[in-house]
Parts: sequence; structure tokens; C-alpha cells
Amino acid sequence: MGRKIDATARFFSFGGSPRRHTDSQGRGVYYAQGPPKLPPAIEYVPSQLEQLGTSSRATEVDETYKQWLNTESPTVENGSPSAVMSRIYHLLCKARIDFPSTHFDQEIPPSSPGIEVALVDLIRAYGSVYRDYRSLEGALTTEMADHELLQAKCRSLEDKISSLGKDIEKEGIKIALLREEQATREKRVAADHRHQLQEHRKSAEEEKASMKNRLDKEMVSMKNRLERDLIQSHESHKATIERYEMLRGEMREKHEEEKAALGRQIEDATASFRGKLGNAQDKYNEEMEKMYKEIEDIIKEHEDEKTRMRALHADEKIRLEYKREQDSKDLRNEVEVLKGALVKRDHFKALSDNELAHRFQDISSEIDEFARVRWDNGLEPTWPFPDASFRNSRNERRTKKYIVQNVIWVILYEKIFCTPFRVLGSKGKSLEQEWMGMYGQDRKSTGLYPKPTKPSEKWRYETMKEAYEAVSQPLQKWDPGYGVKQGYELSMKEIIEDISRELGRVAFVDEKDNPRISDLARKAAKLWLEVGQQRCRIFLLMSSSGEKPLRSDKSSLDRDRAQELVVVPELRRMGNAQGERLEKDELVSGCKGEFSVFSAGP
Repeated sequence: MGRKIDATARFFSFGGSPRRHTDSQGRGVYYAQGPPKLPPAIEYVPSQLEQLGTSSRATEVDETYKQWLNTESPTVENGSPSAVMSRIYHLLCKARIDFPSTHFDQEIPPSSPGIEVALVDLIRAYGSVYRDYRSLEGALTTEMADHELLQAKCRSLEDKISSLGKDIEKEGIKIALLREEQATREKRVAADHRHQLQEHRKSAEEEKASMKNRLDKEMVSMKNRLERDLIQSHESHKATIERYEMLRGEMREKHEEEKAALGRQIEDATASFRGKLGNAQDKYNEEMEKMYKEIEDIIKEHEDEKTRMRALHADEKIRLEYKREQDSKDLRNEVEVLKGALVKRDHFKALSDNELAHRFQDISSEIDEFARVRWDNGLEPTWPFPDASFRNSRNERRTKKYIVQNVIWVILYEKIFCTPFRVLGSKGKSLEQEWMGMYGQDRKSTGLYPKPTKPSEKWRYETMKEAYEAVSQPLQKWDPGYGVKQGYELSMKEIIEDISRELGRVAFVDEKDNPRISDLARKAAKLWLEVGQQRCRIFLLMSSSGEKPLRSDKSSLDRDRAQELVVVPELRRMGNAQGERLEKDELVSGCKGEFSVFSAGP
């Protein structure tokens, strides 16, 4: 920008300072001393040159210029087209350096042919500059008028400043007068102050002397009063001491009298006690003799009872031995009958109580391990119950463990243990309905189980045998048991997700825990598939009160804000291994249930 301003200052001569102006296209250009003036003789040239640029002469000039360009060593003569073109070219080069580039780029395109056309474009550029000059001259005139107006305002302000100066001089004189008056007043006030100070000092001395006399009189009076009080106090203390000495003598005499009276009372009490002790000893001896006689009577009766019991025992022994022989004979007959029936039946492996209890306890132990998880305080908003609900518990950690056990057992009960067929998923539910429809018309049937009869149990274990075979082997979509296997697998997936979700409400569940949860679910499902094939009916008791088991949550609390928790359900059996005695309900040995009541408090 600075280079353009310096070059323009050398090329033009116009008074003023460098400014930024706007050309006819609205673009900003800079001039060192304003836009250039065009010679008056050039103002009419553009129109004539435009006519020349379209004449045949211009064509000849262009042809001559082309020939000159093709000559190896052209000569430049004065007045020839080559000389004219050369001079115009040099002038254009100089103008591009000193002239504002914006006007050149606007008026002289780079591809304009011909000398006359170039000259016409150059004159157009000068015309554009001249028009810009005219517009800038008008703007300068406006600015000069504004400058004169500002000068007039400045003169007016100078007059006002001069007037204010005179006013300031007048005010200065007034201030000097006021200062003199203030000094006079300060002197008068100082004189009055000294006079008042002298008077105050005089009155203070008089007051001091008067107060001293008054204090001396009061000191003498207080001294006399204190002496009188001391004399009176001494006399009073002396009288008090004499009174205390008199009371001390009286109390000593009274103490000696009381001491003698207590000695006499002790002697009387000792004599009375010795008499009572002798009477009690006599009475005790009489009671001991009576008790010895009663003991001898009891021993005698015992011996008689023992003799009688021995006789009864001998009779009972003979009777029981006879009954045992009869029962053994009946059992041998029953075994023979069962052996014959066993030959006729298909191959079936019955689960013994020991094996059933062992597998059930194995599942219970794994659930106990899951329940020992430490509850995360950061997950308290998702806990089944808020932390304040456990403050009334005797053992908070054990209560939390029971809650997790209850949740897992209820999930397994809902998805597996509630009926023999539930482990098969949607297919199992349809089998439940079919089972109840065929055998559940009896009044003793429950909501999920029909009354156990030989036909109902036979249909149950035969159906479960087919389902077990379908689940235990790989099947294709076209195989008959594919729907059963698919329902079983979907049920396993739901159980795993449900348990993982419930555990995630109280603690962080890692991915490595999913295989353990899957192993637990499949172990429980396999056990129940085999239980469903047994000839007896095996079921879980999920409550000591007979109520429906519920997952632990705020909605599971009763009116007393309490819930019965399933710590370990009870495994029971109806019937024996041969499907007989179905009316007999008994506990599977080693599978006693454990239940606890949780109270959430008010």
C-alpha cells in the first residue's frame, strides 16, 4: 500500500494528504495527494478513438504490427506503427507502475488487440480516473464546509472560555475576602477558647479540693464502721464456739446412751435367734425323716413298676417279633410281585432320597454363594428396600443374604419348580393346561396340580420322559421334539437374564458371573426334568404359611410391612418310588425348608 501511495505521489500533483477513495465500481483505491487531473485536450478524445478502433485503418495497423513482430530484427522509425506501438507500450508499462492498478484492471483488459484499441482503453482509464476525481472534489468541498463550521464553533467556545476566565477572576477576589474574614473569626474563637479554658481549670481545682475533703471524711467514717463490725463479729464467733462446745458434750453423752441401748438390743436379738435356730433345727430334722420315708416308698414303687414294665416288655417283644415275621413275609410277597412288574415295565431309574437330597443341597449351596455378594451402596436407588429398612435387623448382612436367596429361589420356582412342565417354557405351559384339563376336575386339585392319582402321574412321567429325550439330544426344525427343545432353551435364557438382572440391582455383576448363573439354571432344570419322570410326585414347599412366594420388593410387603423370605424351600414327596400310596405326603430326608420373616419397619 505504501509503495502505491509513493508512486502515485510522483505521478500526480494535487494538494492534500493520502486518502482512500472509492472508484466508479465501488472499489477502494489510495492516492498520495488525490486523483490525477486529465489534460483538457484529452476529454474529447475517447469518442474519436472509439471510431478509429473500428475503422479499416485500425486493421492495417494491426497487420503491420503482426508483421513487425514476425521480423527477426525490426527497425523502429519515427512515425511508423511500430514506433507508435513501442512508445505506447513503454508508456503503458510506466503507467502500470505509477497508476492505480484498480483502474488499469478495470479499463484495460489484458487481451485487447491493436494499438488504437489500446490507446482507447488508456483514455477510458484516464476518463474513469477523472470522474473519480470529480466525485472526490465534491466530497472535499463538503468536508471543507464542515471544517469551516467546526472553526466557527471553536471561536464560539474560545469566547465562552474567555468569559469564564473573567468570572473566575471575580470569584478569586471573593475567595480572598472570605479567607481574611475566616482568619479574623479564628483569632476571636481562639481568644474565647483560652478564656474558657482558664475558667474550667479554676473550677476543676475547686472541685478537686472539695472531692478530696469529702473522700477523707468518708474514709474516716468507713474505718470507724469497720472497727465496730470487727468487734461485733469477734464477739459473735466466740458465742458460736461456746454453743458448739456445749452441743458437742450433749451429743457425746447421747451417743454413749444409744451405744449402751444397742448393746442390750444385740444381746436380746442373739438370744432370740438362738432359740429360733434351735426350733428350726428340730423342724428340719423332722422333715428330713419324713422325706427319707417318702424316698423309700418311691423306690419301692419304682421297683414294682420296673417289674411290671419288664413283664409288659416281654409280652410286647413277643408281639412285635410275631408282627415283624408277618411284615417280612408280606414284604417278601410284595417284592416278588414288584419284581414281576419290574420285568414287565420299561427301564426306569428311580432317584433315591440320598441322591435327590444331595443334588438339591448342591443347588442350595450355589444359591447361598451368590447370596453372599456385598451390596454396593452406589446402587441403593435400585435396591429392593432402602438402607434404612435394615437398621432394625439384628444381623444386617444376614438379612441382605436372605433377600437375595429369596429372589433367586422365587425366580427358579416361577420358571422351573412350580410344575413338572414349567421348565419347558411355553410348551410346558400348554402341557400344564392339558394335564389340568384331563385330571384336575377333583375338588382336591390345586391351581397348578391335579389330585395325584395313578393315571395323572402316569401321564405326567410318560410325557416328561419324551420331553427329556427331546431336550437331551440335538434336533432339527423338522424333528417332532424341536418345539419342546426350543422352548426349553428360551426358558434357560430368560432365567439367566432374570437372575443376572436381579443381582445387578444390589451389586456389580461381571461377565465372568454369567457362566456360573447359567450352570446353576441348567443344573436346576436337569434335576427337575429327572424329577418329573419319577413315579412319585415331588414338589417344593415355598412358604411355611402356604402363601404364594414373591420376589423381594416394596410391593411384596404385607399390611405390617413384613415379608416371609424363602431361605431354602422344602422338598416333599407324595407316594413311593413305585407310584403307590400317592395320598401320603412326607418330607424328603435332608431337605427341610428354612424360612425367615423380614420386617421393613415403619
